[in-house]
Amino acid sequence: DVASGYFAIAPEYVPGGVNGKPPERTTPATGAVTAMESPSVYQSMYRSIFDRNKTASPTFSPSQGKNRKTRNVFYIVLRHRANINRLGHLMLYDDSEQVEVRHVISLAHYSVSIYAGGEDIPEGELWIKRNCILLAPKDSPGGSKSYYLFSDNCSEKEDFYHAMLRSQENDLESASGPPPPLKFNSADLIKLVQQLHASEENFNTRWINALIGRLFLAMYKTKHIENFIWTKVTKKIDRVQKPSLISSVKVQKLDMGTMPPFITNPKLKELTVDGDLTVEADVSYKGNFRIDISAVARIELGSRFKPREVTIVLATILKSLEGRVLIRIKPPPSNRLWVTFEVPPKMDVSVEPIVSSRQITYGVILRAIESRIREVVNETLVLPNWDDIPFFATETNQYRGGIWKDE
Repeated sequence: DVASGYFAIAPEYVPGGVNGKPPERTTPATGAVTAMESPSVYQSMYRSIFDRNKTASPTFSPSQGKNRKTRNVFYIVLRHRANINRLGHLMLYDDSEQVEVRHVISLAHYSVSIYAGGEDIPEGELWIKRNCILLAPKDSPGGSKSYYLFSDNCSEKEDFYHAMLRSQENDLESASGPPPPLKFNSADLIKLVQQLHASEENFNTRWINALIGRLFLAMYKTKHIENFIWTKVTKKIDRVQKPSLISSVKVQKLDMGTMPPFITNPKLKELTVDGDLTVEADVSYKGNFRIDISAVARIELGSRFKPREVTIVLATILKSLEGRVLIRIKPPPSNRLWVTFEVPPKMDVSVEPIVSSRQITYGVILRAIESRIREVVNETLVLPNWDDIPFFATETNQYRGGIWKDE
């Protein structure tokens, strides 16, 4: 079995959802609670998993549904059949004992989606009870109907949905199947676990570093986070003054590295009665964050020659960083976090040429860029300088940069 659970199946979308709890009754003889028998209308359906010749579909009676909604509740098991490209089949039973198959639905003939009656679904509401898993026929052969699967268990609904999508990845006859999951590298997870248990100093913050690390592994290969960091880095490069030898710099490629920063020894530094909060912590990073940049450098060859411009592609790698960080939230109306280091952090930064117009390593240029990176960190992220991270947007407000009382 790949996945299983109780679901209420409806022939149409029911606003507000359907009660997906398994029906129960007490036997007269023993008093034990057992699953309620399905109504007689289902007796004409599939009698066995091996009965493949019949093509009947479940019958749903609106009048019966009004009296007893639990008649449409089944214990559904998703199974693979090895001789048919491992495509999934939903086996519908009365209860979890799986004594007799009431119906079989082949996922090869259906597309799987989350449905809310045709409305757009906010990300935070995907798995609420009113939304269902929709099985819509791909080609509608023989007038196939759609199935709407409701469940009271939001977490199990997500698991079942993902299991059905994984099942359809094996559909060799369809070019429109779901994409495979974006997985993290196992080696990166091993590094995270090793770092979490590397020292007893990490014991009290192990949980928060594990949470940050797991979120990092979920997103570090996505275009969304890459574009976000790309935009931040590009804006920072455009704002800062460049070395005199460099006329322009453009980001060409970005690699998020293999690990997030680690936090140890957090302390509350100050919390005043007016809400001025400052916390501090040691931050350690060993993730090899990398940016490939294209730089146009101006080369002076002496008074007898004209200056020349050469284009070089450089890999800038932040191998490690360590420092004591301060995080502050000022009193109202401030709407942002302010971040800085108490003293310049220890950084292991390397700038390496990838391609140059003459295949020459320009040592002077590389040292100038590396030195400028350290200067920018000191100018923007070391006391008395702070960098800010907004947590409340004010783009549509008349008065920007704060949280104000509604007029």
